[in-house]
Amino acid sequence: MPESQAFIWLFVCLFGITTLFVVRMAIDCIRNEEGPARILWLTLLIVTHIVGSIIYFVIRYLPRVRAQQSGSSSSGGSSSSSSFGSSKKRKRAPHKKPKRRGPG
Repeated sequence: MPESQAFIWLFVCLFGITTLFVVRMAIDCIRNEEGPARILWLTLLIVTHIVGSIIYFVIRYLPRVRAQQSGSSSSGGSSSSSSFGSSKKRKRAPHKKPKRRGPG
């Protein structure tokens, strides 16, 4: 009985870790992909779970992180900083103040 419980706990832990990885890749996809590419990648991540997440990690996530690190190291920034929580924020359009109309 203890052997079967150990196997169950191992399975639960591995499933939990892989699920966290899938969620992390889905969040990255939502933040960084646009248009139809976002829908296709999210579908791949949800349908294939860990396999799709590894594909997304290798094809989209790693090149983007490497490009950010090489860009920051060439501009004098520290290349040892973690890019886990930092992502490029999209520029928002400046807020335009409404024109005031006089009485008329």
